[in-house]
Amino acid sequence: PEPREILDPRLGWDYRAGYAQGPDTINSMGLRSSGEYEPLPAEGTTRVAAFGDSFTYCVEVANPDCWTTLIERGWNAEVLNYGVGGYGTDQAYLKYQEVGAVLGPSIALIGFAPVDLGRIVNRYRGFLSQLEGPWFKPRFEFRDGDLSLLPPPIGSRQDAEALLRDPSRLSEIGQNDYWYQPAIYEHALYEFSATYRLAAFVMNRLSRTFLDPNRLFDGDVFRPESEAFRIQVAVMSQFAESARGAGAEPVMLILPGFTDVDRHREGLEVSYGPLLDTLLARDYEVIDPVQAMANRASTEVLFAPGGHYSPAGNAAVAAVVAEALGLSSRP
Repeated sequence: PEPREILDPRLGWDYRAGYAQGPDTINSMGLRSSGEYEPLPAEGTTRVAAFGDSFTYCVEVANPDCWTTLIERGWNAEVLNYGVGGYGTDQAYLKYQEVGAVLGPSIALIGFAPVDLGRIVNRYRGFLSQLEGPWFKPRFEFRDGDLSLLPPPIGSRQDAEALLRDPSRLSEIGQNDYWYQPAIYEHALYEFSATYRLAAFVMNRLSRTFLDPNRLFDGDVFRPESEAFRIQVAVMSQFAESARGAGAEPVMLILPGFTDVDRHREGLEVSYGPLLDTLLARDYEVIDPVQAMANRASTEVLFAPGGHYSPAGNAAVAAVVAEALGLSSRP
């Protein structure tokens, strides 16, 4: 079958409209759904547009078990699932700019999973993780105090073929990627010397953990002074401004990973605590289901083997979101 992912010149990649593979179905408008949506919602039905990464898309469960679908089934609402696996919040925001107002939602929701913080300063996924696929993405950076957008360095098949002919261009791409390591890509010894590879790994780990002024974490918690954190906050602020401009109420949804659910259960600060505090201080509407998840079931029950939400985890998120948005239950 045709692959789910397609190259996109602005977003880096997107999901193919009309894709269907077993329980994983995308409708004709590119939304994860087994059905289609009318131009306007039925009377008395709240329409929500949800943007984000794989936790929004609901990887590892079938369409009927997605938290977006569960809300539609249990409450008087339509939740348009625009999630795309592997996205950073920057890509989710850019996708909202493209299609967020098309179906006239009254609520625009952007999902944030803790893994997204590292993605917002990434352009080639291979620099961040070799396990996430050979994808290239746009990213924002600060120029003269304002956000400036760098487009994806690879946005077409022709771009990809050119890179295959000249792989050295990866070094050029890496200049604007926090995760790029010159010790790997610019030194021939990396290929031939195990000692050099070990030394490069150790030095990079020490820098990312203790020395780099732009390191993402202090211990296990987000570091507000980092470039990634500042860009993350700025992107979410621009999302809120864009949603309001389109007549929708902006909502930020935190989608905690299993380590944060465990940390909360143990009375420790969750990794995204500083981001949550910053968003609340700016009077944004933020939904954080971590307490409800921790109270509902064990981590093993809430999460699927790959680290995303199980049907039980999706059900917990659906209930929290529906209550926070004030949705009325279906009879």
